[in-house]
Amino acid sequence: MKDTFDPESMLRSLNQHMPRKRMNLVDLLNSDDPHYISRDGRQVPFPRTELEALADYCDEFELQRLRVPIYVSTDPSGAGSWKIEGRLEVAVASRILDREPLREDLLKFYHPHLRDLRRRFPSCFNILYTP
Repeated sequence: MKDTFDPESMLRSLNQHMPRKRMNLVDLLNSDDPHYISRDGRQVPFPRTELEALADYCDEFELQRLRVPIYVSTDPSGAGSWKIEGRLEVAVASRILDREPLREDLLKFYHPHLRDLRRRFPSCFNILYTP
């Protein structure tokens, strides 16, 4: 029997670390045990100091509405580029990275910026692998 390559199955397995459900930042800050449940059933904690540092980049509206973790996905339009989509997510991430977004709801960036995000906020930004 010949093995066949199934890209959808591969992406599902690559993205098992993604949350089943995201919570807003203020609820996580008010939680005694801030965490999310990943697609593979693991409990993934958010360090309180990291959530507080993220909150420093948010206004009151964003604190109430921003859902965490923020998704960073591969950008097939450019080699080695990444993107964040969504108005709130882009507003906060562009402040963190001190970069102007391409559009109000789209921020594109490269590996050095991703490294900076992941170093400063390893739990609050998750990489989503897309085809």
